[in-house]
Amino acid sequence: MLNQVKLFLAKDSKVNRAIDTKRSLELIEIRKGIQPTVIIINGFLSKNTNEVNDWLEVVDELYPDNRVVHAKWDAGNLLDVISDKGLLENTQPNRLPKNGVAGLMASAVAIGVNKAAGHWKNAFHETRAVGVELSAAIENTTQLHGCILMGHSLGARAIHHTLAELQTPLVSKAYFLAGAVSSEPEVWDSIFTKHSHTKFINCMSKTDSTLKYGYSAGCLFDHQPIGLSPLSNSMYLNVINIDASKQAKGHQDFKNRKIGQFLKQELTD
Repeated sequence: MLNQVKLFLAKDSKVNRAIDTKRSLELIEIRKGIQPTVIIINGFLSKNTNEVNDWLEVVDELYPDNRVVHAKWDAGNLLDVISDKGLLENTQPNRLPKNGVAGLMASAVAIGVNKAAGHWKNAFHETRAVGVELSAAIENTTQLHGCILMGHSLGARAIHHTLAELQTPLVSKAYFLAGAVSSEPEVWDSIFTKHSHTKFINCMSKTDSTLKYGYSAGCLFDHQPIGLSPLSNSMYLNVINIDASKQAKGHQDFKNRKIGQFLKQELTD
């Protein structure tokens, strides 16, 4: 039913964007199974936005018999930056910098960093549109009621926007892996209140250098993302923070069988 279905933007969207034919989200059924449906969402720096085998290693440990849907969006990745034709557009082969090849390489690195930041910011802002469309899909599709959301990196941010946009609490569990979204209480209080029966599982790593340095630099924020620090749960018993620093040393170490087994053990305990 949901295989390669593109969804319309909600009419009451909080997003101020021009009306066009572009859609931010595509829902693709990965496998059939029992309910509730598990919806997986990739984030920036995923090796391939179409690849979900790594996700299944996590899902199979927690929900081996459940239906799985991939919420595909234009998250962006390093390959986009590397293949950007404009990476060295201002440098001509016969006009090297004064310090030769070393200067050329330095220029390429500087331009590459700027372009990477640009890709990150574009994806960062796109998560709101993704949240609008995903919330509309959940509300309008009975089969998605009570779904389990699992997001990595900016995918976790898309889940945050989805929960904020939902008019009715229809999500049973929300997993945030290396979440690139603020941990500030005021960002979450209204969501916790609205989704009082939803279980929030925040899986973080204090050794995630991508979030530690790239998040604040790319977004010009001085707060900590939930991928580095606990999601505030002082008033909410349905928030679980899990420190996976020993299991996930880096930003891309969260979608594998080891993390799935670790989460299963932690949640069982």
